[in-house]
Amino acid sequence: MKRHWAWGLAAAALLTAISGCTYFPGAGTEPVPQVSPTFRFEDVPVPPTMELDTRQSFVYESNVIRAGVLIYRGNEKYEELLRFFRENLKQYNWRQVSSFEHEGALLNYEKPGWSLSIEVRRELGSNLLVIRYGPKQT
Repeated sequence: MKRHWAWGLAAAALLTAISGCTYFPGAGTEPVPQVSPTFRFEDVPVPPTMELDTRQSFVYESNVIRAGVLIYRGNEKYEELLRFFRENLKQYNWRQVSSFEHEGALLNYEKPGWSLSIEVRRELGSNLLVIRYGPKQT
């Protein structure tokens, strides 16, 4: 009878310990920058107010290459979107190589081996964000 009590007590302690680990999932982790939960490339942050259009987006990833065209829509102000990318991409080692602004904006970035193009266009009541990401041609 004492053995059953001991096993029951051990099982209860184990279950309590396991459930305690899942009850506090964020305990001990560092804060993360405020970005969209749907951004696909870890070195290209996206403002949290922008929503990914999964029907029009395309991503290809393998063990040697990754590339894609991501389409986002949202109510983030046009100027704020441009400022977000100009300020935040530096932290991910992107270097701006050119920018064009006329009825929208096209920002071009690169880093060793990679190329990034960000297009921001005004739409009726929202803004369209197109991110093109892929290997840099040599």
